[in-house]
Amino acid sequence: MNGLIQNIGSYIQTLPSLSTWSETYAGSAWQNDWTLFYYSWWFAWSPFVGLFIARVSFGRSIKEFVLGVVIVPSLMVFIWMGTFGNAAIFLEHFNGVDLSSAINQDISISLFVFLEQFPFAKILMAASIVIILTFFVTSSDSGALVTSMLSASKNSNQDEDPPMLARVIWATSLGIVAIALLAGGGLSALQTSVLVTGVPFAIIIGIACFTLIKRLQSLLN
Repeated sequence: MNGLIQNIGSYIQTLPSLSTWSETYAGSAWQNDWTLFYYSWWFAWSPFVGLFIARVSFGRSIKEFVLGVVIVPSLMVFIWMGTFGNAAIFLEHFNGVDLSSAINQDISISLFVFLEQFPFAKILMAASIVIILTFFVTSSDSGALVTSMLSASKNSNQDEDPPMLARVIWATSLGIVAIALLAGGGLSALQTSVLVTGVPFAIIIGIACFTLIKRLQSLLN
């Protein structure tokens, strides 16, 4: 808990400088590997995640939407990252566990090296696999739902939910594309595709934010 409080303070202090750091006088991998990549990453997610959240939030007020979609998840991320991050730092510095080497050798198994240091390690590992699998399944399901909604023809007698066959086809197609990118060029190819698709959507989101503000102003007036 002490580390969590200290980390939040450090985050608030360094966020403006990191967000506006353009590497004018000193180049490094930080700007491309983190700032630009993750900006584009979340923009690439925005088309289907935004529509999916709007769908499940239908009937909620703006206050309830912001609380349930922005504030509560952000607090959970702070607590999650603070707990696991501080525990990893503590193990590295005070318990002699060489987690940094495990990360450099194979980052995909570093989580399990970390969990090995705690009681009930096998149960924790199994729970982690279930959580990771749930994340991928729900992400794929939301993407398939939105893409099938956008591609399905509508008529007055049709239900709001798209046909199940369309969702299955889109989910399968998304999986095949991801597998092809990973098999053809590895993680770098997948990251490049995210950057390519994310930048155009950044412009669209800027326009959408402007129209949202104008719409809210018209409703208030």
